[in-house]
Amino acid sequence: MENSEKLIAQDEKWRLWQWLVIIGLVVAILVTLFIWFFPAKKNNLPLGFKPLTLEQEIEGYRNQLTISKNNFLFLAKLGDAYIRQARTTGDPSWYILAEQSAKASLANAPGNTGALILLARVSMARHEFKNAISFSEKVLNDPNARLEGLGILFDVHFATGDFDKAKADLEEITNTKKVLLKMKKMKLGPGGQIETDSTDPIKLTRYALLFSSTGKDKEAEQSFMSSLQALGNTDGEPKAWVYTLYASFLIKHGHFVEAQNNLKFALNNLAGYVPPLVQMAEIERCKNNWQGVIEILSEPNKEPAAGLLFYLG
Repeated sequence: MENSEKLIAQDEKWRLWQWLVIIGLVVAILVTLFIWFFPAKKNNLPLGFKPLTLEQEIEGYRNQLTISKNNFLFLAKLGDAYIRQARTTGDPSWYILAEQSAKASLANAPGNTGALILLARVSMARHEFKNAISFSEKVLNDPNARLEGLGILFDVHFATGDFDKAKADLEEITNTKKVLLKMKKMKLGPGGQIETDSTDPIKLTRYALLFSSTGKDKEAEQSFMSSLQALGNTDGEPKAWVYTLYASFLIKHGHFVEAQNNLKFALNNLAGYVPPLVQMAEIERCKNNWQGVIEILSEPNKEPAAGLLFYLG
């Protein structure tokens, strides 16, 4: 009798372990599927949130505009998505759509800074520098748009070789941030912190460009590395943009292998991004490998003419 009870107790214990193992496997599978289909927190998005692709963003704003076709905010957001698509694909026709959206937004809300910023960015991409300056200057009195306006002014002054004004633009960005910090209207950085000069990747990259163009190569490299560090684990165009510009800096100094690695990082951060392909072609040109240049720039659906705005040569 006692042996029988022991056997029953052992059997029940074994069955309990079996159920625990089965439950553990089921939980492990569910967790794996959740992580697979709903990536963990990345780019500061909540757990389980998948960022939209640019195509999905564009489609979403277009759908919203079928319901509210005169909504100036949606028109501006659509224009912003068009500009990002232009930079990603290298197809300049997206800038035409961005300009149309910006003008429609402006028609429905005259003077709105979102539309003016878009027009400034489109003008900058087309190298219409006077227009870019004009549109940027119109937003400088708006605390919410001033930093972006100053940033575009830097882009214009840097692209036209006016490095003194470009430096002054960066100093004014610093002064503006101090004011905005007091007003508590600063944007949050990638990690949720306030973007100071040491954590603002865009400003650090602009300093790197300025340092490189004025012969301060050590400072330029430090600024590029600080910018990438500030971007942390974020993915997407900003990081791909910094990797590409850093690669351009390395190409200028003949560090082709390191440049190639950074360009691969850029493409890993943003698949199909055209500017890295332009720089890869530049590496082959420096090696007098013209067949390599043709092969890179002949990839289907790539139009590198709308590639990087800045070259460090």
